[in-house]
Amino acid sequence: MNDRTIAVAGVALLGSLWWFDHVTPIAYAPISFYALPVFLAAFAKSRRLIYGLASLAIVANSVEAYFDFHVNPLIALEIRSAVYIAILLVAVLSILLQNAVRRNAELAEKNRAWAEREAMLRCAVETMRSSLDSEHIDRTIVREAASAFDSDVAWLFKNPDQTTPVTFRFQRGSPEPDVTSGLLSPQAKALVDKATAQTAPLSLERGEAADQAILDAVGANHVLAARLFEQNRLYGVLAVARNGNARPYDVQNGDAMKTFAVQASIAVSWSMLFTELATTNERLSNENRRLEARLTR
Repeated sequence: MNDRTIAVAGVALLGSLWWFDHVTPIAYAPISFYALPVFLAAFAKSRRLIYGLASLAIVANSVEAYFDFHVNPLIALEIRSAVYIAILLVAVLSILLQNAVRRNAELAEKNRAWAEREAMLRCAVETMRSSLDSEHIDRTIVREAASAFDSDVAWLFKNPDQTTPVTFRFQRGSPEPDVTSGLLSPQAKALVDKATAQTAPLSLERGEAADQAILDAVGANHVLAARLFEQNRLYGVLAVARNGNARPYDVQNGDAMKTFAVQASIAVSWSMLFTELATTNERLSNENRRLEARLTR
Protein backbone atom coordinates (compact mmCIF):
# COMPACT_ATOMS: atom_id res chain seq x y z
CA MET A 1 0.00 0.00 0.00
CA ASN A 2 1.13 3.53 -0.69
CA ASP A 3 1.08 6.35 1.84
CA ARG A 4 -2.19 7.82 0.56
CA THR A 5 -4.02 4.52 0.94
CA ILE A 6 -2.62 4.04 4.45
CA ALA A 7 -3.61 7.60 5.39
CA VAL A 8 -7.19 7.14 4.18
CA ALA A 9 -7.48 3.75 5.90
CA GLY A 10 -6.01 5.15 9.12
CA VAL A 11 -8.36 8.13 9.24
CA ALA A 12 -11.38 5.91 8.44
CA LEU A 13 -10.37 3.41 11.15
CA LEU A 14 -9.77 6.20 13.63
CA GLY A 15 -13.18 7.71 12.89
CA SER A 16 -14.90 4.34 13.33
CA LEU A 17 -13.11 3.68 16.60
CA TRP A 18 -13.96 7.14 17.90
CA TRP A 19 -17.64 6.57 17.11
CA PHE A 20 -17.54 3.20 18.85
CA ASP A 21 -15.88 4.84 21.84
CA HIS A 22 -18.45 7.62 21.87
CA VAL A 23 -21.52 5.34 21.96
CA THR A 24 -19.97 2.77 24.32
CA PRO A 25 -20.21 3.21 28.10
CA ILE A 26 -16.99 4.40 29.64
CA ALA A 27 -16.46 1.23 31.64
CA TYR A 28 -16.36 -0.92 28.48
CA ALA A 29 -14.20 1.32 26.31
CA PRO A 30 -10.98 -0.52 25.34
CA ILE A 31 -7.88 1.34 26.45
CA SER A 32 -5.65 0.81 23.41
CA PHE A 33 -7.77 0.83 20.26
CA TYR A 34 -6.77 4.39 19.38
CA ALA A 35 -3.25 3.08 18.86
CA LEU A 36 -4.28 0.79 15.98
CA PRO A 37 -4.29 3.49 13.26
CA VAL A 38 -0.88 4.67 14.53
CA PHE A 39 0.52 1.14 14.16
CA LEU A 40 -0.95 0.99 10.66
CA ALA A 41 1.12 4.08 9.77
CA ALA A 42 4.31 2.13 10.52
CA PHE A 43 3.97 0.47 7.11
CA ALA A 44 4.06 3.85 5.33
CA LYS A 45 7.23 5.40 3.94
CA SER A 46 6.70 8.83 5.46
CA ARG A 47 7.23 9.41 9.16
CA ARG A 48 4.84 12.37 8.99
CA LEU A 49 1.96 9.92 8.68
CA ILE A 50 2.83 8.44 12.07
CA TYR A 51 2.92 11.90 13.63
CA GLY A 52 -0.35 12.88 11.96
CA LEU A 53 -2.37 9.80 12.98
CA ALA A 54 -0.90 9.89 16.49
CA SER A 55 -1.96 13.53 16.81
CA LEU A 56 -5.48 12.73 15.57
CA ALA A 57 -5.70 9.80 18.00
CA ILE A 58 -4.66 12.06 20.89
CA VAL A 59 -7.26 14.64 19.87
CA ALA A 60 -10.00 11.97 19.62
CA ASN A 61 -9.07 10.57 23.01
CA SER A 62 -9.03 14.06 24.52
CA VAL A 63 -12.52 14.77 23.19
CA GLU A 64 -13.88 11.59 24.79
CA ALA A 65 -11.94 12.33 27.98
CA TYR A 66 -13.88 15.61 28.23
CA PHE A 67 -17.24 13.80 28.07
CA ASP A 68 -16.20 10.92 30.31
CA PHE A 69 -14.83 13.24 32.97
CA HIS A 70 -18.33 14.57 33.63
CA VAL A 71 -19.63 11.01 34.08
CA ASN A 72 -16.94 9.44 36.27
CA PRO A 73 -13.75 11.48 36.77
CA LEU A 74 -11.67 8.71 38.39
CA ILE A 75 -12.38 6.05 35.76
CA ALA A 76 -12.04 8.61 32.95
CA LEU A 77 -8.65 9.72 34.25
CA GLU A 78 -7.43 6.12 34.57
CA ILE A 79 -8.65 4.92 31.19
CA ARG A 80 -7.74 8.01 29.16
CA SER A 81 -4.25 8.21 30.67
CA ALA A 82 -3.69 4.59 29.65
CA VAL A 83 -4.84 5.45 26.12
CA TYR A 84 -2.36 8.34 25.91
CA ILE A 85 0.46 6.06 27.01
CA ALA A 86 -0.58 3.37 24.51
CA ILE A 87 -0.64 5.89 21.65
CA LEU A 88 2.81 7.22 22.50
CA LEU A 89 4.33 3.74 22.90
CA VAL A 90 2.86 2.51 19.62
CA ALA A 91 4.06 5.70 17.89
CA VAL A 92 7.63 5.07 19.12
CA LEU A 93 7.46 1.40 18.10
CA SER A 94 6.07 2.39 14.69
CA ILE A 95 8.96 4.80 14.13
CA LEU A 96 11.48 2.09 15.10
CA LEU A 97 9.79 -0.41 12.79
CA GLN A 98 9.74 2.10 9.94
CA ASN A 99 13.45 2.83 10.47
CA ALA A 100 14.23 -0.89 10.45
CA VAL A 101 12.31 -1.42 7.22
CA ARG A 102 14.02 1.58 5.59
CA ARG A 103 17.43 0.37 6.77
CA ASN A 104 16.81 -3.11 5.38
CA ALA A 105 15.78 -1.61 2.04
CA GLU A 106 18.96 0.51 1.94
CA LEU A 107 21.11 -2.51 2.75
CA ALA A 108 19.37 -4.56 0.06
CA GLU A 109 19.99 -1.78 -2.47
CA LYS A 110 23.65 -1.53 -1.46
CA ASN A 111 24.04 -5.29 -1.74
CA ARG A 112 22.44 -5.25 -5.18
CA ALA A 113 24.66 -2.38 -6.32
CA TRP A 114 27.74 -4.13 -4.92
CA ALA A 115 26.80 -7.37 -6.69
CA GLU A 116 26.44 -5.49 -9.98
CA ARG A 117 29.76 -3.69 -9.42
CA GLU A 118 31.47 -6.98 -8.54
CA ALA A 119 30.13 -8.56 -11.73
CA MET A 120 31.39 -5.60 -13.76
CA LEU A 121 34.81 -5.82 -12.07
CA ARG A 122 34.99 -9.54 -12.78
CA CYS A 123 34.14 -8.92 -16.42
CA ALA A 124 36.73 -6.11 -16.60
CA VAL A 125 39.43 -8.30 -15.06
CA GLU A 126 38.70 -11.12 -17.49
CA THR A 127 38.86 -8.64 -20.36
CA MET A 128 42.21 -7.27 -19.16
CA ARG A 129 43.69 -10.75 -18.93
CA SER A 130 42.45 -11.81 -22.36
CA SER A 131 45.53 -10.42 -24.09
CA LEU A 132 49.27 -10.06 -23.55
CA ASP A 133 49.65 -7.10 -25.88
CA SER A 134 50.80 -4.22 -23.67
CA GLU A 135 49.04 -1.36 -25.47
CA HIS A 136 45.83 -3.37 -25.85
CA ILE A 137 45.81 -4.05 -22.10
CA ASP A 138 46.43 -0.37 -21.32
CA ARG A 139 43.54 0.67 -23.54
CA THR A 140 41.32 -1.99 -22.01
CA ILE A 141 42.15 -0.93 -18.45
CA VAL A 142 41.20 2.71 -18.96
CA ARG A 143 38.07 1.83 -20.95
CA GLU A 144 36.83 -0.78 -18.47
CA ALA A 145 37.58 1.51 -15.51
CA ALA A 146 35.30 4.23 -16.90
CA SER A 147 32.51 1.69 -17.31
CA ALA A 148 32.98 -0.14 -13.99
CA PHE A 149 32.96 3.07 -11.93
CA ASP A 150 30.24 4.86 -13.95
CA SER A 151 32.63 7.70 -14.71
CA ASP A 152 32.72 10.38 -17.39
CA VAL A 153 36.49 10.26 -17.90
CA ALA A 154 39.28 7.81 -17.08
CA TRP A 155 43.06 8.17 -17.32
CA LEU A 156 45.96 5.77 -17.16
CA PHE A 157 49.26 7.55 -16.55
CA LYS A 158 51.73 4.88 -17.66
CA ASN A 159 55.33 4.97 -16.36
CA PRO A 160 54.95 8.43 -14.74
CA ASP A 161 58.43 8.25 -13.18
CA GLN A 162 60.17 8.00 -16.57
CA THR A 163 61.24 10.81 -18.85
CA THR A 164 58.55 10.06 -21.48
CA PRO A 165 55.40 8.90 -19.69
CA VAL A 166 52.37 7.82 -21.73
CA THR A 167 48.83 8.94 -20.92
CA PHE A 168 45.72 7.00 -21.98
CA ARG A 169 42.53 9.07 -21.72
CA PHE A 170 39.05 7.65 -22.30
CA GLN A 171 35.98 9.86 -22.58
CA ARG A 172 32.54 8.35 -22.13
CA GLY A 173 31.00 7.86 -25.55
CA SER A 174 34.34 7.66 -27.35
CA PRO A 175 35.14 4.50 -29.31
CA GLU A 176 38.77 4.27 -28.17
CA PRO A 177 41.07 6.03 -25.67
CA ASP A 178 43.33 8.88 -26.76
CA VAL A 179 47.06 8.25 -26.30
CA THR A 180 49.62 10.99 -25.71
CA SER A 181 53.26 10.86 -24.67
CA GLY A 182 55.44 13.47 -23.05
CA LEU A 183 55.79 15.30 -19.79
CA LEU A 184 52.69 15.55 -17.60
CA SER A 185 51.08 18.89 -16.82
CA PRO A 186 51.72 20.27 -13.32
CA GLN A 187 48.19 19.36 -12.21
CA ALA A 188 48.41 15.83 -13.63
CA LYS A 189 51.83 15.43 -12.00
CA ALA A 190 50.33 16.57 -8.68
CA LEU A 191 47.52 14.01 -9.04
CA VAL A 192 50.02 11.25 -9.82
CA ASP A 193 52.25 12.22 -6.90
CA LYS A 194 49.33 12.25 -4.44
CA ALA A 195 48.09 8.86 -5.68
CA THR A 196 51.50 7.20 -5.57
CA ALA A 197 52.26 8.53 -2.09
CA GLN A 198 49.62 6.30 -0.49
CA THR A 199 48.65 2.66 -0.75
CA ALA A 200 44.89 3.28 -0.50
CA PRO A 201 42.96 4.86 -3.38
CA LEU A 202 42.95 8.66 -3.48
CA SER A 203 39.62 10.53 -3.48
CA LEU A 204 39.40 14.23 -4.42
CA GLU A 205 36.24 16.29 -3.86
CA ARG A 206 35.20 19.89 -4.28
CA GLY A 207 35.66 21.90 -1.12
CA GLU A 208 39.28 21.03 -0.39
CA ALA A 209 41.40 24.04 -1.31
CA ALA A 210 44.47 21.93 -2.00
CA ASP A 211 42.59 19.85 -4.58
CA GLN A 212 40.84 22.68 -6.46
CA ALA A 213 43.63 23.18 -8.99
CA ILE A 214 43.67 19.49 -9.90
CA LEU A 215 39.87 19.27 -10.21
CA ASP A 216 39.74 22.46 -12.26
CA ALA A 217 42.46 21.18 -14.59
CA VAL A 218 40.69 17.89 -15.30
CA GLY A 219 37.26 19.55 -15.37
CA ALA A 220 35.70 17.25 -12.79
CA ASN A 221 33.98 17.47 -9.42
CA HIS A 222 34.97 14.03 -8.13
CA VAL A 223 38.17 12.07 -8.80
CA LEU A 224 39.18 8.60 -7.63
CA ALA A 225 42.74 7.43 -8.31
CA ALA A 226 44.96 4.48 -7.40
CA ARG A 227 48.50 3.48 -8.20
CA LEU A 228 49.37 0.39 -10.22
CA PHE A 229 52.08 -1.19 -8.12
CA GLU A 230 53.33 -4.76 -8.39
CA GLN A 231 56.51 -6.44 -7.14
CA ASN A 232 57.98 -3.16 -5.84
CA ARG A 233 57.56 -1.52 -9.23
CA LEU A 234 55.32 1.42 -10.12
CA TYR A 235 53.61 0.84 -13.46
CA GLY A 236 51.32 3.85 -13.46
CA VAL A 237 48.31 5.60 -11.93
CA LEU A 238 44.69 4.91 -12.83
CA ALA A 239 42.17 7.71 -12.28
CA VAL A 240 38.44 8.11 -12.94
CA ALA A 241 36.33 11.26 -12.69
CA ARG A 242 32.70 12.33 -12.56
CA ASN A 243 31.52 15.70 -13.80
CA GLY A 244 28.53 17.93 -13.14
CA ASN A 245 26.06 16.92 -10.45
CA ALA A 246 27.05 13.24 -10.42
CA ARG A 247 27.20 11.57 -7.02
CA PRO A 248 30.64 11.42 -5.37
CA TYR A 249 32.62 8.21 -5.04
CA ASP A 250 31.75 6.33 -1.84
CA VAL A 251 33.63 3.84 0.33
CA GLN A 252 32.45 0.93 -1.80
CA ASN A 253 33.88 2.64 -4.88
CA GLY A 254 37.19 3.03 -3.06
CA ASP A 255 37.30 -0.66 -2.15
CA ALA A 256 36.40 -1.62 -5.71
CA MET A 257 39.11 0.67 -7.10
CA LYS A 258 41.67 -0.99 -4.85
CA THR A 259 40.71 -4.42 -6.20
CA PHE A 260 40.61 -3.13 -9.78
CA ALA A 261 44.06 -1.52 -9.43
CA VAL A 262 45.58 -4.75 -8.06
CA GLN A 263 44.22 -6.78 -10.98
CA ALA A 264 45.27 -4.12 -13.48
CA SER A 265 48.78 -4.09 -12.00
CA ILE A 266 49.03 -7.85 -12.45
CA ALA A 267 47.80 -7.61 -16.04
CA VAL A 268 50.28 -4.84 -16.85
CA SER A 269 53.19 -6.67 -15.20
CA TRP A 270 52.38 -9.85 -17.13
CA SER A 271 52.20 -7.99 -20.44
CA MET A 272 55.47 -6.16 -19.78
CA LEU A 273 57.13 -9.41 -18.72
CA PHE A 274 55.90 -11.04 -21.93
CA THR A 275 57.19 -8.07 -23.93
CA GLU A 276 60.58 -8.25 -22.23
CA LEU A 277 60.76 -12.02 -22.84
CA ALA A 278 59.81 -11.54 -26.48
CA THR A 279 62.48 -8.84 -26.86
CA THR A 280 65.08 -11.06 -25.19
CA ASN A 281 64.14 -14.02 -27.40
CA GLU A 282 64.38 -11.88 -30.52
CA ARG A 283 67.79 -10.58 -29.44
CA LEU A 284 69.05 -14.10 -28.73
CA SER A 285 67.69 -15.32 -32.07
CA ASN A 286 69.52 -12.53 -33.90
CA GLU A 287 72.76 -13.35 -32.08
CA ASN A 288 72.34 -17.05 -32.92
CA ARG A 289 71.84 -16.23 -36.58
CA ARG A 290 74.93 -14.02 -36.62
CA LEU A 291 76.94 -16.75 -34.88
CA GLU A 292 75.76 -19.41 -37.36
CA ALA A 293 76.65 -17.10 -40.22
CA ARG A 294 80.20 -16.73 -38.90
CA LEU A 295 80.59 -20.48 -38.41
CA THR A 296 79.47 -21.31 -41.94
CA ARG A 297 82.00 -19.01 -43.59
